[in-house]
Amino acid sequence: MRRRLFPAALALATAALLCGASAAQTRYDYGGGSYASGEEGFLVFIEAGVANPRNTDNIVAAAGPNVIIPEWDDELAGRLGIAYGFAGGNKIAVSFWGFSAEQSEAGSGSFEFPIGPTDGFGFDVTTEIEARTAEAAWVIPHAFTDAVSVDWSIGLQYAGFEETTDGVYGTTGGQLDVAKSLEGTMIGARAAGRLTYRRGSLSASGGAGLAMLSGEIEASSSLTPQPVGTAPLMLTDDSRSGTILDVDIRGAWHTSNDKTSVWIGWEQQVWEDIAADLARNLPDSEVISRDRDSVTFSWFKAGVSFKF
Repeated sequence: MRRRLFPAALALATAALLCGASAAQTRYDYGGGSYASGEEGFLVFIEAGVANPRNTDNIVAAAGPNVIIPEWDDELAGRLGIAYGFAGGNKIAVSFWGFSAEQSEAGSGSFEFPIGPTDGFGFDVTTEIEARTAEAAWVIPHAFTDAVSVDWSIGLQYAGFEETTDGVYGTTGGQLDVAKSLEGTMIGARAAGRLTYRRGSLSASGGAGLAMLSGEIEASSSLTPQPVGTAPLMLTDDSRSGTILDVDIRGAWHTSNDKTSVWIGWEQQVWEDIAADLARNLPDSEVISRDRDSVTFSWFKAGVSFKF
């Protein structure tokens, strides 16, 4: 499968008003760590956890009215980021997130197959999903009280989604090699906010963000040898748009000098239209599946940040 490189650079979008808490009071929290206003420096953070793709509706075969949808196992996901805080309290941050998972299923009997107009007596297929994002953002803090603060951010986000299915179908005419792929690549603006409540060395926070993206989706589907009277699918749609809605909650512990923070949390990302399956329900398909326009990634995570 063709791999796409990340865009060579992400330009930083900046627009917001600095709300008026005094310099001595203003604090902000990103990745679980805090900076006091007036203190410049870098913050490095990493998150790791187990994630699961949801709502993929990845049907691999059907036997009459019964469809076979393998379950996805939890797999590792992670995020790495770095931020620089300015003396006024604002900061610039760059982060990268990635996830990969696969599932395999095999069976024997009488089946209809979703890829190509064919049916047969057995199958052995593997499906893999990869998702990744890269973001550059400008972050502005605002303190409501000594304990409650909010961070606003605006920036650019890149998102890439890839799904491949490879394997074999056993048919009365012989074995067929099956291949299907889907690749969505988009970039656009993202706005987000995070509300934090902190007492001493402990804090609780919740955040939400929305990215509005534009790009293209490429899809392909084929059987080898290709059945007589059919042709492989090759489709590129470069006038697509999509969104990513993400929410997360976390509880964190901070050292007394705020140099280190450790947290645990949960996050969910809803990818709309970026993962739309254009190669589903083709003409003469033996298996009719529900149209899929979105995929959700849900994960439990732990993280740590270091300020220097």
